[in-house]
Amino acid sequence: MRYKVNSILQSLFVLLAITIPVSVAATNVVLGLIIFLWLLEGNIRFKIKSMFSEKWIIFLFIFFCWNILALFWGENHNNSAWVFQRLALLILLPVLITVNFKKSIIKKSIVVLLATLVFISVIAILQDLSYIKHLSKYFSFINSRNVVFTTYNYHNIILAFGFLLSFLYFNKRKNTLWIHALIICCYFTSIFLEAGRAGQFLIICYSVYYILFYNKNKIFRLVFFLFAFALVQVVAYNISETYKNRFDTTYYRLSNFDKEEIQQTEPRFVLASWTIKEFIQKPILGHGTGSFKYNFDKDPVFKEKYARHMTPHNNYLFVLYELGLIGFVLLVLIFYYKLKSLIFRKSKYHTILLPISFLFLMIIDSYLYIFSILVMYIYMYTLFINYKTTD
Repeated sequence: MRYKVNSILQSLFVLLAITIPVSVAATNVVLGLIIFLWLLEGNIRFKIKSMFSEKWIIFLFIFFCWNILALFWGENHNNSAWVFQRLALLILLPVLITVNFKKSIIKKSIVVLLATLVFISVIAILQDLSYIKHLSKYFSFINSRNVVFTTYNYHNIILAFGFLLSFLYFNKRKNTLWIHALIICCYFTSIFLEAGRAGQFLIICYSVYYILFYNKNKIFRLVFFLFAFALVQVVAYNISETYKNRFDTTYYRLSNFDKEEIQQTEPRFVLASWTIKEFIQKPILGHGTGSFKYNFDKDPVFKEKYARHMTPHNNYLFVLYELGLIGFVLLVLIFYYKLKSLIFRKSKYHTILLPISFLFLMIIDSYLYIFSILVMYIYMYTLFINYKTTD
């Protein structure tokens, strides 16, 4: 019985490689089945013991509990259900790391995920170049506002994560170098045809990192690849109108952030300024879980202009506002001990990039509370820590 349960669980893990980039609903169903089978499999006491052998998991649970305690102070907690619904996903991390995934399952999951992302990137490229119509014209269940299956910003980040995973998998596989090159070209082209700046920034950082990593002792090759990459960026800037507009807009806002025009009209600046000002009022404990949206909407002008914003578009500011400095320190400690545990692994030069990337993403937006990106991160992390069996 236990063997059959474990076998189904492992198959569902491979299935996640398809559902995560494609469907939120299907991913929710698969995740629910995985947790159910994890409980049905038994050995709960051993699994819990394994969980808490990692310090970062201890701080993860403390952070979750601190969110619960933060319901006991502050004026209101209207959006606490929204917060806990998303934080519940964090429990998935300890669940997955206690599953003894087979070597073949990890390898298959990586291959399926990379192939799924290639398929998505090719469809996106064909749409952008007008070779085919948007998939929503053929399938009614696909949102016309999405790139393919997700919004442009999530699309780019997911492909950037796939780009990172490809270097871990194809490392030392010289006989399949052409396959890796093809995958890189697909991800790279799709990302720079879309408007997601976070994903573009990530893939630029990854590219420079790997150019330095693989050519650190070969000065001429290093200079050549850096020059070639800079040339690719120039070409992308001149060919992709979307990339050019996003680059120019970002540069203008950053270089003129002190101007009144930016301070009063740029949503991220307005949200950040208000959050910092209010945080100073209650710096230690914060305003309480689920309080941000309600308090921000007290200003009728803000409510009208920024009605769709649930957070200040910065995870650190959001945590500081609702949970105070104590909550912020707990969040930092989760990633500190996670990085510390990865640094001693064989593939540390690849694996540490994932949590570092997520730390960066939380500056751009509250990605700790965004389903698609958080689940993708959890899945990638599970692949990374198990990849030692396939290395």
